[in-house]
Amino acid sequence: MDIREAFKNLAARIKKIPSAIKHLPAAIRDGVIGYRESYKKGVDKFGIWWTVFQVSIWGFVLIFIVTAVIIFVFYLPKIEMINWKLRY
Repeated sequence: MDIREAFKNLAARIKKIPSAIKHLPAAIRDGVIGYRESYKKGVDKFGIWWTVFQVSIWGFVLIFIVTAVIIFVFYLPKIEMINWKLRY
């Protein structure tokens, strides 16, 4: 796609943002309902092992998010200070 074509559509895309935000709660609700249905199908098919799998996946997501927050809070300021010391 040419950059000029992308900028032609930019105004239309910006005008769609408020309607997308307005429909966000419904999209989240549909996603949660779909996840519940999928989880119930998995439990019916695989039993307790599906629950073990789901807990391990959510645990992995939680560990990933906590690690990202720790890196952002502790190490980003240190990197900024090193960069600042090198400049001056």
